[in-house]
Amino acid sequence: MRKIIVGIVAISFLFACNNTKGTSKNSQEVISKAEILVGEWQMMAIRFKDGRVMMGDLMGNPYYEYTKGGIRVKTLRTTPAPPPDSTKYVVKGDSLFYPGTKYPAMKIEQVTMDTIILENDKLTWHLARADSE
Repeated sequence: MRKIIVGIVAISFLFACNNTKGTSKNSQEVISKAEILVGEWQMMAIRFKDGRVMMGDLMGNPYYEYTKGGIRVKTLRTTPAPPPDSTKYVVKGDSLFYPGTKYPAMKIEQVTMDTIILENDKLTWHLARADSE
């Protein structure tokens, strides 16, 4: 009796493994953080480590456009608006770098198709994907 139960369990295990073969691999491509970053993002808020919060509309309602070519363009949505500011960026692993600038490196804390949270030792940026106009 014990041999029959062990045999049934072994056969069930083999069928279960065979049926789930390849399902652990996602049929969709995994999108990298650098690819998700490409697009236009609205600054929602900056949270400082001491607890203060500054909302995006108090900073001139900044929008950041990250291009595939490694350029970040900052645009303020105020009247009158200063000219857009362009900066090169590089994504390495979980970090966002702005080489040759005064901007500090930011750790990519959370990234989804709709939100990004960037953090360094002084503050946290909260960005939301901008609606296409």
